Amino acid sequence: MAHAYTPGPGTRLRQKMSSQRQKFILEEIMQESPYYDLILKRGIAQGIEEGIAQGIRETSIRNIIDVFTTRFPDADIHRAIPMLETINDIERFTELLTLALSVPNFNAFLQALDE
Repeated sequence: MAHAYTPGPGTRLRQKMSSQRQKFILEEIMQESPYYDLILKRGIAQGIEEGIAQGIRETSIRNIIDVFTTRFPDADIHRAIPMLETINDIERFTELLTLALSVPNFNAFLQALDE
């Protein structure tokens, strides 16, 4: 009767170490490639740009809310936050801040925001 071979724990460990070593070697080769550095720099630049845009968005929303907190302290200004959070256009935030400074009441701002 033939017995099926079952690798022991030492064999599995060697296979795992061999696989990790291959991954490490491939990573080392990849990092030496001129394209790796280019892709890495592009990824970093894109991450920085996205972080700056997110910071501008958050600051713009906070500025608009601050204007309403000062101008209309009794208004339920938090109703505007979900609508403001859907905006990605920085120029639109500039328009809305100017509008927040000039509207006669908070509801007028909400109507303009909904348009």
